[in-house]
Amino acid sequence: MSRFSRNPPIKKLDQCQSSTNCVVVRRGRLTLTVSTGGASPFYAKKLRDDLSNGLNDDLEGYLDFLSLLRQQILEKHLDRGLREKCLKSVLQPEFHNKTEQLKLLEGLDQWIQGQADKYGF
Repeated sequence: MSRFSRNPPIKKLDQCQSSTNCVVVRRGRLTLTVSTGGASPFYAKKLRDDLSNGLNDDLEGYLDFLSLLRQQILEKHLDRGLREKCLKSVLQPEFHNKTEQLKLLEGLDQWIQGQADKYGF
């Protein structure tokens, strides 16, 4: 059994763009690239469409929020563990809601302190 049997290597986008059997989905900051390595370009297109149709309608706004939050958290020079916990915590479904995003950004310092208390930092 090869080391890639369960988790095949992921190609970088520039490697895939040079291939004729790649399909790409772009939504704002998100880029998904799918390839079957030439096995079935039609399946790659079907998978691309399935993935694209399954994406949240407000994905672009959510990614903008994640980018802004990440930038603000990085500027605070937090402990690496706390920074990771904070950045992972906002992947919860409630933060897809713009109202929740605004509340978090407005009370960011208090929210970070809450995360620090919760995880023992």
